Amino acid sequence: MTAWALPTVGHRDEVFMSAMPVGAKPKLTDFTAQALANTAWALATLGYRDEVFMRALLVEAKLKLHGFTLANVSQMSFALAKFNIKDAEFARGLQARRGGGK
Repeated sequence: MTAWALPTVGHRDEVFMSAMPVGAKPKLTDFTAQALANTAWALATLGYRDEVFMRALLVEAKLKLHGFTLANVSQMSFALAKFNIKDAEFARGLQARRGGGK
């Protein structure tokens, strides 16, 4: 996805980043766990805050948590921390996935 590539090469495109959530939001159900994590990471790395989109992305991430690799968890956690978004359900899902019980 292009959103991931922009911060990877150190490029910030305001026009693309403001349009991307509008185009991507209706397609989030088609995103893989990796695409969700990459998108969240890209937004956070570029400092592009769109809380409505991030919350929609998080809803989909919780549904696909079983497909997250350790790298995906790291990227998603970084983005949530960067934007100060706390989600107890996401945290519990991570704990349950690693067998952390309570």
